[in-house]
Parts: sequence; C-alpha cells; structure tokens
Amino acid sequence: MIRPVFSSLRAAALCLVTAGSVAVALPAVAETPLVGTYTVQGIAANGSVAYTGKTTVIPTGQTYRVEWSLSNGREQYIGTGIRTGDTFAVVYTPPKNAPNAAANANAIGLVVYTIQSNGALTGYYTSHGAKTVSAEAWNPARF
Repeated sequence: MIRPVFSSLRAAALCLVTAGSVAVALPAVAETPLVGTYTVQGIAANGSVAYTGKTTVIPTGQTYRVEWSLSNGREQYIGTGIRTGDTFAVVYTPPKNAPNAAANANAIGLVVYTIQSNGALTGYYTSHGAKTVSAEAWNPARF
C-alpha cells in the first residue's frame, strides 16, 4: 500500500508555511563595497603581454562608473558596471582622447568579475567580435 506523505492538505500547508518562515528568518549576507581605487593586473587580449595599472569605481545610482588607467596611463578605458550579489559586470570602451582610441574605436568590451570576501575581484574580459577571453584581477589599493 502506498502511503501519502501528508495525511491531510492542512498538514502539507503547515509544512510549507513553516519552511517559508525558516527561509525568511535567515540573515542577509552583507555585500563587500565596490567604491574606491584598485590595483590591476591582467593579461592582454592577445595573451602576449601582462599589464598593470589602477582602476577607480564610482557609484552612480544603481550603476557604477569604472575608470581604468593601464600601462602607466598610456591606456585608458571607461566603463559602466552593475552588481548582483558577488558578480560585477562592466561594459567598457576607450575614451575618445586616449592614445589607442583610433585603433580601438569599436572596441566595446565586457568584463565579468567575481567579488571576493577580502574585497579583491577576479574576472574575464573580451571585446565585441573577439573569439578569446583574458583574465584580470583587482586588489583594493593601499596607497
């Protein structure tokens, strides 16, 4: 004989209400702030050159402005980011007055970072139309 899991609909409803109450009672996890300056290390898109620099993250309402200054300021990028949980996604483009702007006029890119508990970020990026991805890491700057 097959026995029902719950002897009545009332028992099943009570179980669901209790399970829902437990889920609501769990504390929210505090998010690591993203505001500030970070040191950057990465591998160039072609995989041939490592680069370093800094990036600054500025809150702009529900989004963030991200400004990279790489290779001693010779390469500059500006992006807009959004955060959900421990994921930070940024679309970026070089500014029009950057030294590499003419060569990369259509270099719209995407980078997706995972935010670590210590405030560091690790991620992967690519540019529109590219067939490869590269890695980049940020560490909170301690100047």
